[in-house]
Amino acid sequence: MSDISRPKRLKFIGCEILYREACHLAAASPCRVDVEFLRKGLHDPETADMAGRIQAAIDATVDGFEVIVAEGTWSGAGNTALDFGGRLITLRSGRGNPALCVIDCGSGGRGFNFHSGEGPGAVVEGFTVKNGRTGDGGGGIRCVDSSPTIVSCTITGCSTYEQFVGHPGGGVYCLSSSAVFRDCT
Repeated sequence: MSDISRPKRLKFIGCEILYREACHLAAASPCRVDVEFLRKGLHDPETADMAGRIQAAIDATVDGFEVIVAEGTWSGAGNTALDFGGRLITLRSGRGNPALCVIDCGSGGRGFNFHSGEGPGAVVEGFTVKNGRTGDGGGGIRCVDSSPTIVSCTITGCSTYEQFVGHPGGGVYCLSSSAVFRDCT
């Protein structure tokens, strides 16, 4: 495995019930693992305490990090319109199954916005992005001047406002981009 495809640092956010197992796996990992434990019940994405968790985790990373997101439906500010800010990181769902980890934009924005020169080392894997709606293309994922890698994702129910005919791509919009989409629907 090359250095580019293998993260050097991992961020694990999980329930304190997994304390012993998470510590064991972190100690055995060849990578540096930052572990954050949430009190029992707090990790349910529907609770107010989880608002903004995904973007906050992305913002706390540097190149080479991998952020693993728990199963559930994530919505609201900080869990949609996710922006890597030019970082070459991996954002992965816990089990890699897009049916189990959903970014629900609630018809008020997009799922992911890549616009800061992200390259193929910026990876999104194993998410469903649904109900994205924007006026500038890419209700699900927007890639402008960036070329991320999107793997095993489902984009569904996303659209662009009808009056913005010049910005097609309700699900995905790419401009000046060599984004890679692999095993996506």
